[in-house]
Amino acid sequence: MAKRLEAWAEELLRKPILARVATVDEKCMPHVTPVWFLYEDGCIYFSVQKRTVKARNIMKRPYVSVVVDEVSERGTMGVTMSGRAEVMEDLKFFDKLSEKYLGSVDHPVAKALRSLPRIVVKIKPEKIAAWKF
Repeated sequence: MAKRLEAWAEELLRKPILARVATVDEKCMPHVTPVWFLYEDGCIYFSVQKRTVKARNIMKRPYVSVVVDEVSERGTMGVTMSGRAEVMEDLKFFDKLSEKYLGSVDHPVAKALRSLPRIVVKIKPEKIAAWKF
């Protein structure tokens, strides 16, 4: 079971900033890409198009690490989570992502992205590290 995050780390995970997701390809090479993410009930959710390298990697090797960090005038802070990916077809989390990053599911970009074949990925972290300096 992963440890509980401090309030500042949970606040960071609620911001509309990018996460970087690391997957593993067929040659055991890391593949890192930026994603919109949602932090809810201690889990990370993100959505990807079904035909991407990231989606294929997750479906074949479901171990994923996620990094969310921010540099500001207050310093640097971040959270790293690792765990097993669960692929979901339920796009309600994509709608929540659209609201977080675009303000509405009716935004033209949200509509365009939702029209593509997508999956939602849920990560229930097995390891968590948070830092602030």
